[in-house]
Amino acid sequence: MTLFSIETNAAFPEEPARLPELAGILGAFGLTLRGAPRTVRKANVASTVVRCDSVERGEVMVRGAEGALADAIEAQCRAVAAVAHAAVVRPLVSLRGGHVVVDGGRAWIAYPRIAGEVLDPLRHDPVRAFDAGLVLLRELGALDDDVLRGMPRLSGGGDLPQEQLSLLLRESFWGGSELAAHVSATTRACLVENAALLARSIDRAAAYRPPVQARAIHNDMQHANIIVSPEGPVFIDIEDVGIGDATLAVGHCAFKIARHAAFLDRRALPRARQMFAGFVARCASEPSLDPHQVRVAAARRIWNDVALIVGAHASGRDDWLYDLEKKLCNALELAVLEGELTWT
Repeated sequence: MTLFSIETNAAFPEEPARLPELAGILGAFGLTLRGAPRTVRKANVASTVVRCDSVERGEVMVRGAEGALADAIEAQCRAVAAVAHAAVVRPLVSLRGGHVVVDGGRAWIAYPRIAGEVLDPLRHDPVRAFDAGLVLLRELGALDDDVLRGMPRLSGGGDLPQEQLSLLLRESFWGGSELAAHVSATTRACLVENAALLARSIDRAAAYRPPVQARAIHNDMQHANIIVSPEGPVFIDIEDVGIGDATLAVGHCAFKIARHAAFLDRRALPRARQMFAGFVARCASEPSLDPHQVRVAAARRIWNDVALIVGAHASGRDDWLYDLEKKLCNALELAVLEGELTWT
C-alpha cells in the first residue's frame, strides 16, 4: 500500500520574489526592505508568502491573498492578537492602525518570522505541541463577540455527501472518472479492497454532529503550521482562523501530528499509534471535548476534505486536486492508527 508516503507539506522551497510592490507593502508597516526577498513555494496557491529581511525588525513574513478577503483577514488578525497566552504568531500593525494593507488588488499582512523548525514529532515533543493547540483553542473560544466581528465562518458542518463518497470505493467508478488521473492505481486498489471498512468510516463520520455553539478556532493545527522555537511550539497560518467546530479542529490536529510521525519513519508506526491514542485521551481534561467525539471528528474532517475536493472538481474548480490522493490515503491511515486496519 502507499500509506504514510504522501505529504504535500513536507518541504517549502524558496525562490527569488518577483514583487516590485513589496518595498511599498513593507513601508506600510513601517519597515524598510533589506536584501533580496524570497517567495515560499506552496502547493496551495491561494495565498502568496514571502520571506523578507527588514532594517527595523529583522526577518518578517509577508502574506498576500485576494483583496476581497481584506475584512475577513483583518478579523482573523484581530482575534489572534487578542489571545493572551497562547503560542501563536502575532501580526504586525500597519502605520494606519489595522493589520491588513491592500495593494495591487491583494490583501497583505506581515508578522515576525519565527526562528525554529517545522514540528518533527519524532525529534520534538509532540505532546507539548498538542497541548499548545488546546491552549490556543481554549483562548480563541473565550473571545467575545466584538473581537470576532467579521470573522469568516468555516465550512464542514453540513451533511456529508455519503452517496458521492461511497462511489470512490467502487472499481467501476474509477474506470470512467477524470479523477483517476490524480489518484494512483495502487491507492485506488486499496480503496476498493478496503471498501467495507471505509464505508463504515463514512457512516460514522456522517453521523457526527457538531456542537450547537460554533466558536473561534484554528482549523489547520497540523505539523507544518507548528514551528518549534527555542521557547516552544508556535502556531502559524492566521488564515486558518475562523468560526467553526473545535472538536473537528482537535481531531484533525491529533491525527495529523501522529500521522506525520509514521510518514517520517514507517518503523515509528507503533509510536504513532500510541501518540494518537494519547492525544485523544488528553482531551478528557477539556470540559468542552469528548474523546470519543474527537476520534469520530478526525474521520469527519478527512471525509469533509475529500468531499470538498471532489465537489469543487464537479463544479469546474481543480484548485485542490493535488491533495486528493493524500486525503484518500488519510482515511486508510486513520484506520491503521486506530488499529482497525493492519499495515506493515
